[in-house]
Amino acid sequence: MLKLVNVSKYYYSKGVVTSGFTRVNLEMHRGEFIAITGESGSGKSTLLNVISGLDSYEDGEMYIFGQETSGYTETDFENYRKRYIANIFQNFNLVNSYTVYQNVELALVMNGRKRREYRKKIMEVLKQVGLYKFRNARASRLSGGQKQRVAIARALVKDTPVIVADEPTGNLDSQSAENVWELLSSVAKDRLVVVVTHNFEQAEPYITRKITMHDGQVIEDVEVKKPEEIPDEEESGVIHTGRLRFFQKLRLGIRNTFNIVPKFLLLLFIFMFITAAVSIFYSSTLKNNFVEDTSGYNWYFDDADVARIVIQKKDRSVITEDDFRAIAAVEGVGRIVKEDILIDRSVYIWSEDLGVNGTIVSVSEFEGQPDIGRLPEQADEILVLLPKNHYLADNGQYERMLQGTFSLELPFGKASSPQRSVTVTGVVLSDLDDWKGQIYVTDELMKQVSGAIGDSFSTVSVEANGHIMQSSDWDMNNSVMPVDWIESGTALVSDEWNSYYKNYRARGKTFTVTIKNLYYTDELTLTIKDVYTYRNFKNKTGGLDDWYRGAIFVNTDDYLSLFDKGYYQSSVYMSDYSYKDSVMTALDDMGYKTLHVNSNTYSYGGNWAKLERLITTGMGAMLMITLFLVSYFIIRLIMRSRNTYFSTVRILGGTASECRSLIVIELVAVLNLAYAALLGVLYAAEKEYFSSYITDTILRYLTFRDYIILYLVMLAVCLWIALRYSRQLFRGSAMNTLKAV
Repeated sequence: MLKLVNVSKYYYSKGVVTSGFTRVNLEMHRGEFIAITGESGSGKSTLLNVISGLDSYEDGEMYIFGQETSGYTETDFENYRKRYIANIFQNFNLVNSYTVYQNVELALVMNGRKRREYRKKIMEVLKQVGLYKFRNARASRLSGGQKQRVAIARALVKDTPVIVADEPTGNLDSQSAENVWELLSSVAKDRLVVVVTHNFEQAEPYITRKITMHDGQVIEDVEVKKPEEIPDEEESGVIHTGRLRFFQKLRLGIRNTFNIVPKFLLLLFIFMFITAAVSIFYSSTLKNNFVEDTSGYNWYFDDADVARIVIQKKDRSVITEDDFRAIAAVEGVGRIVKEDILIDRSVYIWSEDLGVNGTIVSVSEFEGQPDIGRLPEQADEILVLLPKNHYLADNGQYERMLQGTFSLELPFGKASSPQRSVTVTGVVLSDLDDWKGQIYVTDELMKQVSGAIGDSFSTVSVEANGHIMQSSDWDMNNSVMPVDWIESGTALVSDEWNSYYKNYRARGKTFTVTIKNLYYTDELTLTIKDVYTYRNFKNKTGGLDDWYRGAIFVNTDDYLSLFDKGYYQSSVYMSDYSYKDSVMTALDDMGYKTLHVNSNTYSYGGNWAKLERLITTGMGAMLMITLFLVSYFIIRLIMRSRNTYFSTVRILGGTASECRSLIVIELVAVLNLAYAALLGVLYAAEKEYFSSYITDTILRYLTFRDYIILYLVMLAVCLWIALRYSRQLFRGSAMNTLKAV
């Protein structure tokens, strides 16, 4: 059955060649129980390793059932061990974290046997070796004799034609050793059993043949007693083998993930650390890039908020309240500022020694109650919102604001209304980190604001008795100004208008005001009620500054009928920047022209910012690579505890490819748990069970796509670690793997 012809084994180490054994010629048959003896270093264990396919040989030829093996590759030897060989070792080579049953089962699983085929057989073998009642005990809790019987049971259940044992009783007491020899003798009746032993006296009553070695050569080969003759010319009794199935790999891999708790916890910690580090680095990079990309400036829009989209109707018609309701229903729309020019212009209110700068907001948008004072009720009352870090806080001036009268002028160029007196009725303190505040005004004042805005982007022309006059960009001549002390339908004009009419008299005459802008053209005919002169200007205008001389003073309602036509341009603020594309697409489909303000800004840093980003990204990538390498070495140190397991698996017939798959499954399982833990933490943070800067950054800047990319990157790293580790572990023969333990 097994034949060696002039077989030699050499070892190469650092240029030095040593001999394991030389020119061995042997024939071995079924039914033989052979003991190989000799002093230490004689080559007996090396010969056993060659016979069992754990190691290769250099010279001669070894036959198995007449088939040459000198041309075998490592893959061929893997198949050889699966089909023909069952090993028993002096140090047992059990998986201590497995139960007795699982250790025996492993031999059949690695040979591709199905679960339903072997359970009954395993139980019979365990009864045969006297371990049935220990079937669910972990191997680590067994005595030496019990462990050796587990190793024998594992060899028996494999049902191969050859069993090889290296010093199977070397670590046992005399009684346990005798039990092992009896057991091996009983199974040698229909198999070839080859045992290496240094204690021939124990083996002699049981063996059929003795082989003695000295200095790598066979010096004695004698028959102790005649074995029972069993035909072995054909491969009768050779087990049918198959490859490890996917679900068998998965079951073993998952079992290996958790069977050693300290190893599992260490791996989980390492993968959680790597996953968290990569997540933090990736989200921080996205945040820095986002901040850099959105930190530019726009010459026209003061508020370049990344969430802001300016809208106009494509047909330039007015945006109605129904339109606003439809826009608000779009997913991703957070709030709408109807009069969006207010966002980009500030008003200033001042008294003799106090002043506040802020944007105008309708008091109807304010919710709650002010921290100091009350809400506005009259047209000339306002509510002021200020940051808590405003300079007035240091001086304790908030209460003083409620005790005086302030002057307010609208910030829309020369077309603004005259200064008016307002009273602050309340102050709101905000956590906003901004030097500007907000001025909440009544709806009545807000209408005047809207009119002033319409005036600011309109061209005004006046026709008086055939004379055409244009308003000036540099002074108040022919500009229309709203006041409350003029009757509707009438106007107060400069005495220069007398020259436009017959008899040099403008009172009682009519004129027409025409306005044009991007959205509409309108006109209004008014009657001149009175004229003012240089000398009586202040008396007739209630004490206005001379800056306003040359203006046309009309009733506020008439003024608003020209300029307050509704909203033609508004701003939509997204609830989150991630909605940008979908919101802009939806608005476009609804008939709006859109402008994402932040996409039309100039970067503060310019090319230097791009260079800085490149350098920062490069340094970050180097840190990540360093992290991966350090993690690899740590994981490799942790996985060295698995070397015994994988050497055992290879001895039992597992291929390097199958072992590699088990390593991949084990590490990927730990990675999945680490990644699930990260997602669990982020979910808890999203549900506001806790809050931190790190989790807020990850949640804010990582999208679903980024989570997929992050997982794939971590999976690639995991596979790289697994394959690199397995490549080193399974380099060369199975004996090399065993020596790496």
